Amino acid sequence: MNIAATDPVAPGPRIAWSGEVAPPTTPAVDYVQGETAPNLATVRAAVDGSIPVAPRAGSVPVIVDSVGVVH
Repeated sequence: MNIAATDPVAPGPRIAWSGEVAPPTTPAVDYVQGETAPNLATVRAAVDGSIPVAPRAGSVPVIVDSVGVVH
């Protein structure tokens, strides 16, 4: 999936993971204040198809684009 943090007010990492396991320690995308930062990440979806995406702290707008599904 393509994950982009857009117009964050502070720097930080954003994580994405299968909701069936604990969140990872490695970010899916790192960003700085005021920057739109995209990254391509391989993330396994949960059985229900969901993929949680969250910043480590605070909030920041995010754009997520699913680019393919492998069964």
